[in-house]
Amino acid sequence: MDREKSNKFDELSRVVDLTAKARYRASTRLGIHGMWSQWTLSLLAIGLIIVSVVSISGIKTNFSEVYTDVMQIIFSVVILTYSLLLGMGDFSSRSAKLHKCGMELSRIIRKIKPFKGKDDEEHDGIYKEYSKEYYDCLEKYENHKNVDFLESRLEIERRKGYPDKSSDEKARSFLFRFIRALETRAALWVSIKLRTTFAFFH
Repeated sequence: MDREKSNKFDELSRVVDLTAKARYRASTRLGIHGMWSQWTLSLLAIGLIIVSVVSISGIKTNFSEVYTDVMQIIFSVVILTYSLLLGMGDFSSRSAKLHKCGMELSRIIRKIKPFKGKDDEEHDGIYKEYSKEYYDCLEKYENHKNVDFLESRLEIERRKGYPDKSSDEKARSFLFRFIRALETRAALWVSIKLRTTFAFFH
């Protein structure tokens, strides 16, 4: 949709819809983050148990007893530190709150929908009311990350589909628009993957 040509309700609906999708994406991301963090912590604990069992079982290894003891201490410190970081991250609670935020924003979108296309002054009061609801909702919850916003944009691009060729349009012009749309999606996809990989790198 062209921002300059859209009226105030259309623009508000677009912004709220984009934000709602970003909040849902953030909720999913935090849920996955919490799950993989728990798996990482579990694997570290298993590593500590294996090192301890090897140490007390008398199994012959290529590592000295001192080295094994040092590894036990390192695993213990890493597990303790990672547990504290997980507690600070509070991924499950944050994921639930962002999902709730997305649902509240979706309700606002449904309220705005009957007024889309209307731009007369008699609806200014309703527009201000819905705008206030939108910003009040944002203030109650934490903000999403940029990667969530990019995923929302990519979803909207996919929803719009690729441009269609009009009967009087030249092939060169259509090909240019098609390539631009393809480039936009590819750039968003690469940026999302890089940011997601960095976020889960640990």
